[in-house]
This record gives sequence, C-alpha cells and structure tokens, in this order.
Amino acid sequence: MKKVITILSFLLIFSAFCFAEKKIYVKTKSADLMKKATTLSTTVTKVSYGAELIVLETDGEWNFVQLSGKPDIKGWIKDSRTTTRKLTARTSANAKEIALSGRGFNEEVENLYSNSENGNYKAVDEIESVQTDKENLKKFIKDGNLNGGDK
Repeated sequence: MKKVITILSFLLIFSAFCFAEKKIYVKTKSADLMKKATTLSTTVTKVSYGAELIVLETDGEWNFVQLSGKPDIKGWIKDSRTTTRKLTARTSANAKEIALSGRGFNEEVENLYSNSENGNYKAVDEIESVQTDKENLKKFIKDGNLNGGDK
C-alpha cells in the first residue's frame, strides 16, 4: 500500500510540474504580439515593459503567448523581446533606462560607449527612432529581392 501511495504522490507532483505555466516578461519598452510568427505579420496588440505573458507554444525563436489575466489576448512574440526573469518597475526608471536595459546596457556601459572615440550613440538613437509601417517594409523587401528573415 505504501508503494501505491508513493507512486501516486510522485505522479501527482510530476504532472503538476509538467503542466505548470511557463511565464515570460517583456523586457523592451514595448513589443508587438503578432498574429503569426513573423515580424511582418499583423499586430494583435502592443504590450509594455514588464508585461507577464503565459507561453502556450514555442516555435524556434518565437513564443505563442497569452497576456496574463486576459485569456482572449494571444499572439506570437520573439524570444529577444522577453526574459524569464520577473521584472519590476522602479519608480525612478525612465524611458531611456528601460530602453537601455532592453539592449542589455546600463548607464555605465552607455557612458563608456558614448564617450569613446568611435561611439556615436546619438546615431543609434536616431536609427532606432525611424519607424515604418509593415506594408512599406514588405514592399521594400519585395522590391529589393530580399529575404524577409522570418518564416
């Protein structure tokens, strides 16, 4: 009888572990949840820094997720925009600090880069501020006979 109870206990604990939700968090200032696992897909919704997402499926560098607490909001997000570490918003964090953390920088690293002889962080900021809509991006890729880089 002890063996049966031990085996059932093990199976219960094992199944709970297998079916536990995997949670990830948005590590960039904002990110798009996409309809398909491609950057050129339609945006389902935007999510903000620190948003908790529940992973439903993984396909390569993409995760199909549900916005925590909102089971009707689901979409694909690229691994590079997320972390498994729960993020907490600091009241003293500003948009620049959040953007730096998303790049893997902190203020010290940014200062080293921007003060170096070859560093031109202003140019990086300018490039990052350029935005285009997906239709123009698709046309650019098609006209240039480029590979879209995604599926």
